[in-house]
Amino acid sequence: MLENRQESELTGLLGSVGDDFYGDLYAKLLQKENILPLFEKFDDLNTGLCCVFCHNRDRGHITDLGASTLISEEYVQRIWDQLKDVQLIYTELFILKHRKDTVYLLAENALNDEKLFGFNLPSTYFIENYFHDITRLIEYADILFANAAEAIFFASLLGFVNNFFNLFRIIYKTLSRFV
Repeated sequence: MLENRQESELTGLLGSVGDDFYGDLYAKLLQKENILPLFEKFDDLNTGLCCVFCHNRDRGHITDLGASTLISEEYVQRIWDQLKDVQLIYTELFILKHRKDTVYLLAENALNDEKLFGFNLPSTYFIENYFHDITRLIEYADILFANAAEAIFFASLLGFVNNFFNLFRIIYKTLSRFV
């Protein structure tokens, strides 16, 4: 998947896992794709697991978060030097619920070290329940990922749009300034 990258390019994944079969498998699969696993390991917990089921356009998840939400600020500080050549710090936003201070530490470190910072907009449920935190964190964001439904929902909470047409009109207006 990543074999066309230059040798000098590096991708890493910062997270937390259990000291178990799935944590080891996760690391091996990442390494196979030339992705550096930077995992804080927890001996007494399992690695998080998720089962996703889809039916037509609907989807559901059954999740055991295990150690996945436990990455500590101390670990981030300890390994930050290993990220010196990284250009982008990206986080899944679900971690905001469990480790808000760690997410802000990543954002601050990225800002201070002139690295890009990005995250995804999670489900509409999460956006609604963590709206204040997300709007505060967005001040650090250089890159924001979302599907159309999440983007429209978030924009509607901000008072910008309430449908696809308005969203695309705003995107077009914004992008046309750069062309």
